Amino acid sequence: MQPKIYIKLKETIWKVTINGQWLPIDKAEVIDAKVPFIDEYTHFNDIISLHFNESEILTNLG
Repeated sequence: MQPKIYIKLKETIWKVTINGQWLPIDKAEVIDAKVPFIDEYTHFNDIISLHFNESEILTNLG
């Protein structure tokens, strides 16, 4: 399933799918460079400005 975002926590890279599943990626899997990637050094505002419409995030919080 195509990920919406990648998140690296400790030594594991997770792909988060549109339906909310967190799946660890296999070491042989290729990471799609067009999909946002968050690690412990990524600032959340950088992700918003590069990959999302900020007004959409602020209105769809719940």
